[in-house]
Amino acid sequence: MVAKIEDVRGIEEREGAPDFWQGKTPCWEMCHCSEVIKSECPAPKYPSLPCWEIEGTYCKLTDDGTSGRDISICRRCRVYKRWGENKPIELKLSGKGIDSFRRFLREKTEEVSLEESAPFIGESTLPGSKERPFINISRRRHEMYITKLDEIIDKRTEEGGSLTKVLNDIQAEYDWLPVDALEHVGERLEIPSSKVYRTAILGKGLSVIPRDRHRVEGSVCIVGLLKHYIDFLQHDLCGKCLPCREGMRQMYNIVADISRGDGDDAGIDLLKETAEWVVELSACTQGTIAANVVLTALSDYRDQFEEHIHVHKCPTGVCAFSAVER
Repeated sequence: MVAKIEDVRGIEEREGAPDFWQGKTPCWEMCHCSEVIKSECPAPKYPSLPCWEIEGTYCKLTDDGTSGRDISICRRCRVYKRWGENKPIELKLSGKGIDSFRRFLREKTEEVSLEESAPFIGESTLPGSKERPFINISRRRHEMYITKLDEIIDKRTEEGGSLTKVLNDIQAEYDWLPVDALEHVGERLEIPSSKVYRTAILGKGLSVIPRDRHRVEGSVCIVGLLKHYIDFLQHDLCGKCLPCREGMRQMYNIVADISRGDGDDAGIDLLKETAEWVVELSACTQGTIAANVVLTALSDYRDQFEEHIHVHKCPTGVCAFSAVER
């Protein structure tokens, strides 16, 4: 049995360890991995081994990023079928993939942490600030809001409830699942934010887009909220099928442009068309559900998108470009 290798330099410095992918199309090209995935996944970093022999590659990761040893997906993967020669799969490099992915999740979480990013009335959201650019509430309201969340979480956890039940209770109270609530639930229950987000976005009957407009009018920027979620989804979904992988990337770029005031009506139409394309052609229900989040936002809050484009103003007054005169 091949010993578990903890020091990667031992592989690279070993005599006779050529590039496995020499003369072959590597997995990250066959799967059209994004630059973000390539920068985090260990497969491009350690080409002396095929991807199916490396723990913690992007494809092997569980939903919450706590394990990367699932080789069952490798047996079905076209990369292994093309280059694996049906040889038994055995992990030969461990401990070099998960840490980097966790670092990525930690960095994303820090960008939107409750302590640093929840903006309040009177605080600016200028470019470069770390405040979350899609919510605008008073400090007092925020304190009351957190207290209520704690009551819901404590009551459900005392009854032995699951994460899904906690989120259902929060949605019953607020008619949707605000990002602040998801972050707070993850912190209180010590659950990775990626798992909380994934459950909220893909869970049956749960909604991350406000369903009761009058309760969020003037406080939540749907454009910024949607940008935040698509950014998460384009890194979290597996990216194996082209409609989902390229669709999420395209939708993020469109929404990012609109959030900066650089979008146009054609962009809104393209956003809707792309989301419908993902719904129709995605290989799994996760891509379909994710795209339906976009369609719901466009259907219920199209006027916010149009105001960003035509008036160059965020209706909630928190988007970065709104702070500068145009």
